[in-house]
Amino acid sequence: MIQALIRTAVPLALPVSLNEVKAHLRIDASDEDALLASMIRAATNTAEDYIGRALITQSWSLFLDHWPAGRRVDLPKSPTQSVDSIRVFADDDTSVMYAPANYYLNAASDPAGIFLRRGVAPPIPTRVTNGIEIKFVAGYGPSQADVPVPIVEGIKNLVGYWFEHRDAVTPNYRTASLPVSVDALFAPYRSVRL
Repeated sequence: MIQALIRTAVPLALPVSLNEVKAHLRIDASDEDALLASMIRAATNTAEDYIGRALITQSWSLFLDHWPAGRRVDLPKSPTQSVDSIRVFADDDTSVMYAPANYYLNAASDPAGIFLRRGVAPPIPTRVTNGIEIKFVAGYGPSQADVPVPIVEGIKNLVGYWFEHRDAVTPNYRTASLPVSVDALFAPYRSVRL
Protein backbone atom coordinates (compact mmCIF):
# COMPACT_ATOMS: atom_id res chain seq x y z
CA MET A 1 0.00 0.00 0.00
CA ILE A 2 2.81 2.47 0.79
CA GLN A 3 4.30 3.38 -2.54
CA ALA A 4 6.81 5.98 -1.46
CA LEU A 5 8.04 7.87 1.58
CA ILE A 6 10.00 10.96 0.62
CA ARG A 7 11.67 13.50 2.89
CA THR A 8 10.68 16.90 1.51
CA ALA A 9 12.47 19.18 4.00
CA VAL A 10 15.64 18.24 5.83
CA PRO A 11 16.26 19.25 9.43
CA LEU A 12 17.76 22.69 9.97
CA ALA A 13 20.18 21.32 12.58
CA LEU A 14 21.94 18.12 13.56
CA PRO A 15 21.45 16.47 16.96
CA VAL A 16 25.21 16.65 17.64
CA SER A 17 27.59 19.50 16.86
CA LEU A 18 31.13 19.22 15.57
CA ASN A 19 32.44 20.83 18.78
CA GLU A 20 30.63 18.27 20.93
CA VAL A 21 32.10 15.39 18.95
CA LYS A 22 35.58 16.90 19.12
CA ALA A 23 35.24 17.31 22.89
CA HIS A 24 33.94 13.73 23.17
CA LEU A 25 36.97 12.46 21.22
CA ARG A 26 39.39 14.89 22.89
CA ILE A 27 40.44 16.40 19.56
CA ASP A 28 41.79 19.96 19.56
CA ALA A 29 43.09 20.28 15.99
CA SER A 30 40.84 21.18 13.05
CA ASP A 31 42.49 19.08 10.33
CA GLU A 32 39.87 16.28 10.75
CA ASP A 33 36.82 18.59 10.89
CA ALA A 34 35.48 17.71 7.42
CA LEU A 35 35.75 14.00 8.14
CA LEU A 36 34.06 14.36 11.53
CA ALA A 37 31.26 16.48 10.06
CA SER A 38 30.63 13.79 7.45
CA MET A 39 30.61 11.11 10.15
CA ILE A 40 28.11 13.12 12.24
CA ARG A 41 25.70 13.29 9.29
CA ALA A 42 26.16 9.57 8.58
CA ALA A 43 25.72 8.64 12.25
CA THR A 44 22.55 10.75 12.43
CA ASN A 45 21.16 8.96 9.36
CA THR A 46 22.14 5.60 10.85
CA ALA A 47 20.41 6.47 14.12
CA GLU A 48 17.23 7.55 12.34
CA ASP A 49 17.21 4.43 10.17
CA TYR A 50 17.93 2.10 13.10
CA ILE A 51 15.35 3.50 15.52
CA GLY A 52 12.81 4.37 12.81
CA ARG A 53 12.33 7.90 14.08
CA ALA A 54 12.97 11.43 12.90
CA LEU A 55 15.24 13.28 15.32
CA ILE A 56 15.11 16.97 14.42
CA THR A 57 11.93 18.45 12.85
CA GLN A 58 11.62 17.48 9.17
CA SER A 59 8.88 17.20 6.55
CA TRP A 60 7.78 14.07 4.70
CA SER A 61 5.38 13.01 1.95
CA LEU A 62 3.78 9.59 2.18
CA PHE A 63 2.19 8.30 -1.03
CA LEU A 64 -0.54 5.63 -0.98
CA ASP A 65 -2.42 3.95 -3.81
CA HIS A 66 -5.66 4.07 -1.81
CA TRP A 67 -6.97 4.64 1.71
CA PRO A 68 -6.83 1.41 3.76
CA ALA A 69 -10.01 -0.45 4.70
CA GLY A 70 -9.44 0.09 8.43
CA ARG A 71 -9.99 3.87 8.10
CA ARG A 72 -6.58 4.49 9.67
CA VAL A 73 -3.21 5.29 8.12
CA ASP A 74 -0.13 4.70 10.25
CA LEU A 75 2.58 7.28 9.65
CA PRO A 76 5.99 5.63 9.24
CA LYS A 77 8.04 8.33 10.98
CA SER A 78 7.68 9.09 14.68
CA PRO A 79 7.28 11.24 16.63
CA THR A 80 4.74 12.89 14.35
CA GLN A 81 4.11 16.57 15.04
CA SER A 82 1.41 17.43 12.52
CA VAL A 83 -0.30 16.60 9.25
CA ASP A 84 0.04 19.50 6.82
CA SER A 85 -2.28 18.20 4.11
CA ILE A 86 -3.81 15.23 2.37
CA ARG A 87 -4.11 15.52 -1.41
CA VAL A 88 -6.15 13.17 -3.60
CA PHE A 89 -5.09 12.74 -7.23
CA ALA A 90 -7.21 12.23 -10.33
CA ASP A 91 -6.14 10.18 -13.31
CA ASP A 92 -5.07 13.38 -15.13
CA ASP A 93 -2.64 14.15 -12.24
CA THR A 94 -4.68 17.06 -10.91
CA SER A 95 -5.30 16.99 -7.18
CA VAL A 96 -7.74 18.27 -4.60
CA MET A 97 -7.23 18.82 -0.90
CA TYR A 98 -9.00 16.34 1.35
CA ALA A 99 -10.72 18.49 3.98
CA PRO A 100 -8.92 18.54 7.35
CA ALA A 101 -12.34 18.36 9.05
CA ASN A 102 -12.63 14.78 7.70
CA TYR A 103 -9.77 13.35 9.76
CA TYR A 104 -7.72 13.76 12.91
CA LEU A 105 -4.19 12.88 13.94
CA ASN A 106 -3.51 10.69 16.95
CA ALA A 107 0.10 11.74 17.55
CA ALA A 108 0.16 10.14 21.00
CA SER A 109 0.17 6.62 19.59
CA ASP A 110 3.30 4.98 18.23
CA PRO A 111 3.11 4.88 15.32
CA ALA A 112 0.99 7.99 14.97
CA GLY A 113 -2.17 7.47 12.99
CA ILE A 114 -4.54 9.48 10.86
CA PHE A 115 -8.14 8.48 11.55
CA LEU A 116 -11.22 9.30 9.51
CA ARG A 117 -14.04 10.86 11.51
CA ARG A 118 -17.31 8.96 11.91
CA GLY A 119 -19.58 9.10 8.89
CA VAL A 120 -16.87 10.47 6.60
CA ALA A 121 -16.12 8.69 3.34
CA PRO A 122 -12.46 7.92 2.69
CA PRO A 123 -10.69 9.80 -0.09
CA ILE A 124 -10.98 7.94 -3.38
CA PRO A 125 -8.28 8.69 -5.93
CA THR A 126 -8.75 7.84 -9.58
CA ARG A 127 -5.03 7.78 -10.34
CA VAL A 128 -3.91 4.15 -10.36
CA THR A 129 -0.75 4.58 -8.28
CA ASN A 130 0.30 7.14 -5.69
CA GLY A 131 -3.26 8.45 -5.63
CA ILE A 132 -3.02 9.95 -2.13
CA GLU A 133 -0.24 12.17 -0.78
CA ILE A 134 -0.03 12.81 2.97
CA LYS A 135 2.32 15.64 3.93
CA PHE A 136 3.39 15.49 7.56
CA VAL A 137 6.02 16.79 9.97
CA ALA A 138 8.00 14.51 12.28
CA GLY A 139 10.79 14.86 14.82
CA TYR A 140 11.35 15.51 18.51
CA GLY A 141 11.59 19.26 17.89
CA PRO A 142 13.52 21.94 16.01
CA SER A 143 16.76 21.83 18.00
CA GLN A 144 19.31 19.46 19.43
CA ALA A 145 17.95 20.10 22.92
CA ASP A 146 14.71 18.33 21.91
CA VAL A 147 16.43 15.01 21.07
CA PRO A 148 16.62 12.50 23.95
CA VAL A 149 20.09 12.49 25.55
CA PRO A 150 20.71 8.74 25.03
CA ILE A 151 20.26 9.17 21.28
CA VAL A 152 22.69 12.11 21.25
CA GLU A 153 25.21 10.08 23.25
CA GLY A 154 24.74 7.11 20.91
CA ILE A 155 25.51 9.30 17.89
CA LYS A 156 28.68 10.62 19.56
CA ASN A 157 29.74 7.08 20.45
CA LEU A 158 29.08 5.88 16.91
CA VAL A 159 31.18 8.71 15.44
CA GLY A 160 33.92 7.84 17.93
CA TYR A 161 33.80 4.18 16.95
CA TRP A 162 34.01 4.98 13.24
CA PHE A 163 36.82 7.48 13.86
CA GLU A 164 38.89 4.94 15.77
CA HIS A 165 38.05 1.94 13.54
CA ARG A 166 38.13 3.39 10.05
CA ASP A 167 38.93 0.01 8.54
CA ALA A 168 35.72 -1.49 10.00
CA VAL A 169 33.35 0.61 7.91
CA THR A 170 32.45 0.92 4.26
CA PRO A 171 32.92 4.22 2.40
CA ASN A 172 29.40 5.32 3.41
CA TYR A 173 30.08 4.62 7.11
CA ARG A 174 28.03 1.43 7.40
CA THR A 175 29.06 -1.37 9.70
CA ALA A 176 27.70 -4.89 9.81
CA SER A 177 26.19 -4.13 13.21
CA LEU A 178 26.20 -1.32 15.71
CA PRO A 179 28.69 -1.37 18.57
CA VAL A 180 27.08 -2.78 21.73
CA SER A 181 27.28 0.56 23.58
CA VAL A 182 25.51 2.37 20.73
CA ASP A 183 22.85 -0.32 20.40
CA ALA A 184 22.16 -0.10 24.15
CA LEU A 185 21.62 3.67 23.89
CA PHE A 186 19.38 3.47 20.80
CA ALA A 187 17.36 0.35 21.71
CA PRO A 188 14.77 1.96 24.05
CA TYR A 189 13.78 4.37 21.26
CA ARG A 190 13.55 1.83 18.47
CA SER A 191 10.17 1.62 16.74
CA VAL A 192 9.10 -1.95 16.29
CA ARG A 193 6.81 -2.59 13.32
CA LEU A 194 4.79 -5.78 13.18
